Amino acid sequence: MSALRFVKGQKVKMHLVHQGFNYQIDKKTDKKTYYRCSYGQTDYPCPGRLHVSNEVVVFDNNNHNHASNIARIDGREIMELIKQKARETCDTPSQILTSIDVSFLKFISK
Repeated sequence: MSALRFVKGQKVKMHLVHQGFNYQIDKKTDKKTYYRCSYGQTDYPCPGRLHVSNEVVVFDNNNHNHASNIARIDGREIMELIKQKARETCDTPSQILTSIDVSFLKFISK
């Protein structure tokens, strides 16, 4: 069983990533957190749903109306890593990008 993976959304909220799909919190109770697919929120909302209890996926309807987009999710993680390094170090942009390039190679080999 793998740990749950989260990425920062375009705003501040964290999104759960599961099997190449991006989910955001729909509602929370004491025992479960209910997630909905974050794709197409306005025009054609995706019916994909996920329930998590004690950091374990207990329900996945896997009923998406679109393909998964792992490249977009990985891109978000890389952008967040670049922003984090820019905030925390005094490196130049080229130094940050060079270090991210090396980190990215390690990241995709996971």
